[in-house]
This record gives sequence, structure tokens and C-alpha cells, in this order.
Amino acid sequence: MATSGALQAIDKFSTQVGQIATQLDGAVAGADQLATSAQQLSAGAMQVQTGLVTLSGGQQQLAAKMPSLYTGLGQANVAVAQLATGAGRVATGNQQLVNQTPTLVSGVSQLSDGLNKLQANTPALSNGAQQLAGGAGQLSDGVNTLAGKVSTLLEALNTVGAGAQQLATGDDQLNDGVKTATTGTKTLNDALQVGVKQLQPIHLGEKTINHFVSPVASKQVDRQLTVADYKAVFGPALLAFALFIGALLIQMNERRRRMTADVSAIASLRTLFILPVLQAILMTGVIAIFKIDANLFATFLFTFIVATVFMLVTLLLDVLFGTVGLLISVIIAMAQIVLSGQIVPSEFLNATLATIAKFLPTTYAAQGYDALINHTPYMSVWAATITLVVFGIIGGVVAVLGMKRSFPVMMQPQPEVE
Repeated sequence: MATSGALQAIDKFSTQVGQIATQLDGAVAGADQLATSAQQLSAGAMQVQTGLVTLSGGQQQLAAKMPSLYTGLGQANVAVAQLATGAGRVATGNQQLVNQTPTLVSGVSQLSDGLNKLQANTPALSNGAQQLAGGAGQLSDGVNTLAGKVSTLLEALNTVGAGAQQLATGDDQLNDGVKTATTGTKTLNDALQVGVKQLQPIHLGEKTINHFVSPVASKQVDRQLTVADYKAVFGPALLAFALFIGALLIQMNERRRRMTADVSAIASLRTLFILPVLQAILMTGVIAIFKIDANLFATFLFTFIVATVFMLVTLLLDVLFGTVGLLISVIIAMAQIVLSGQIVPSEFLNATLATIAKFLPTTYAAQGYDALINHTPYMSVWAATITLVVFGIIGGVVAVLGMKRSFPVMMQPQPEVE
């Protein structure tokens, strides 16, 4: 506002100056005309006097407006300086924009390429999502089927236990029969001796008489008919089978936990090495409760090794074949109890089945338990242990490599929740 007033005052002053100049011209013209007309001179003098009065008023107004003019000029100078500073910043910003333009163009190009790739891969992504949904459905069906088979498996185990109890009862009955046969043999010998005395003397040699008196020796009957305790016969196979089924059930639970929770593979492996310790303690306790004559410390160590190896074998089948691998584990478990050589002697198996049995870990686990329970040479325990360790190393290495390739994120340690 002060600047506008000053400009108006200056314009007015310029107008008045122009008027004064005009009046002065008129005065000059009047002076020239003074010689010709005194009246014109008087009129011109009057006009000059009027103009001077007007000029004096204009000067007073100009003097009154000068402070405002000076203030407006100062503000204008400050505004000009700010304008110059802002112009410099604008120039700097324009230069930076010019410098970043290639980067911006490159980023826009990369974004365009990424959008094109995303658009090109959208059908594949859609197909993958559909396949994932189908695989999830198959996995759910397989888990439900496997869960339905678990009850059947437990019923089969109960049947095996009942059969073992019946075999134990039959063992007692057989031992009673052997005693009865021994008593009958003795009665027969006594009767034959009485009969020989009643016969007319026969002049034969002593061997002939002994042949008729003792046609059957009771010691031979005892040696041929006496059988071992069925706990010692079926115990090794049942212990190995129970550990394999336990490893299978634990692996099923770990797979479900990995699929439904954010659990790393390292934590899962750590769990799979802790549980064999508990299995070894439980199995050693069962052996002690049933009063099976075995070295408990050696049995604990061997059970820990067997449980760990079975854990790694079931993990290998899970990593390689998924849910199908767990079903394969069930089939292998059922086959191993027959091919282990404990229930069905190895001599009764054909060459193909005997060869397959050599590549099943339960075969060596049953051999180790047989050596511990029946006190056969401990070299059998060492040989079985070494073979099982080889099974465990191969299964563990292949399983870890498969997990790294299939689930690289799972192999990273997860932060612990406080």
C-alpha cells in the first residue's frame, strides 16, 4: 500500500510538473505578448501566481509522502533480495532435476519391463496357484486316509500282542507236554524192563537187550522238544517294529507342524534328535519291567541309535516323496517285520526277499536286539550298530540336501519368541 501511494504521488507530481511547464510556457508566451497587451500580462501574472500556489501545495504533499516512499523502497529492496534467493534455489532444483532425469528414465524403463514380465507370467502364476490348491486337496485327502489307516495299524498291533500272548500260553502248554512225554517215556522203560524179566532167557548180547529196553532216550526228547521263551524269540522284532512305528508317527506330527506353523527345518531336526532319547528311556524301562535278561545300559545306547536312524529314514522318505513317502513308510514297516528274520527264519525266504532284507534297517535293529536279549556274541551288536549308523548318515545327508533345495526358507533359523 505504501508503494502504491508513493507511485500515485510521483504520478501526481509529474502531472503537476507538466502543468507547471505548460504554465511556464504560457508565462513565456505572456511575456512575449506583454509588449502588446498589458491586460494579457496581468492575466498571465495572475495565472502564474495561481500556478505557484498549486505548486507549493503539491510540494507539501510530496514532502508528506516521502517517508512512505522511502519505506516502500526498502521493502521492495528486501523483496527483490528474497526473489533473487528464490530464483537461485529454483535454478539449483532445475539443475538437480536435469541431472536425475536419466535415472528417472531408467527407473521408468525398468518398471515397464517388470510390468511386462509380470503380465507375461500371470498365466503361469495362475496355473501354479491352481496346482497348489489341487496339491493341498490331495495332501488333505492323503492325511485323512493315513489317519484312517492308523487305527487299522493299531488294531493289527493289538492282534500281534494277543497272538504273542497266545504263543506264550502255548509255550507253557508245550513245556507241560514235554514233561508228560518224559514221564510216559520213563513209564514205558519201566514196563519194558518188567516185560524183559517175564520173557524166557534169550542168549543175546547186551546191545540187543538195551535196544529193546531203551528204544527212546528221554534226554534226546528234552533236547529236541524244549523251545526258548517266546519273549526272546519275538521280542527283538517287536522292539524294532515299535521304534519304526514311533518314528513314523512322530514324523507325521512334525510334517503337520511344519505345514501349519512357522517352524524352521533346523528346529524340526533338533526335535527329531531329542525324541529318540525319550524313546530309548521308555524302551529300556519296558525291558526292565518285563524282566528281560539284557544289559540295560547297552540296550539304552542301542535303542537311541536305532530310534535316531529310524527318524532320519522316515524324514528322508518324507522329503523325497511327501505324504506318499509316509505311506511308503507304513508299507516298509509291515514288510520289515516279516523280512527281519525273527518271525520267519531267513532260511525260509527266497533269494529275492533275502536280498531285500539286507537293505532294510529293521533287519539290523532286530539282529542287535537279538544279540542283547539272547546273549549271542556282541560282535553282532557292533556289526548291526555300524550298519545302522551308515543308514542314518546316508538318510540324514540326503534329507538335509533335499530340504535345502525344496525349502530354502525353512533352513534359516527363526527368531525365538520371547
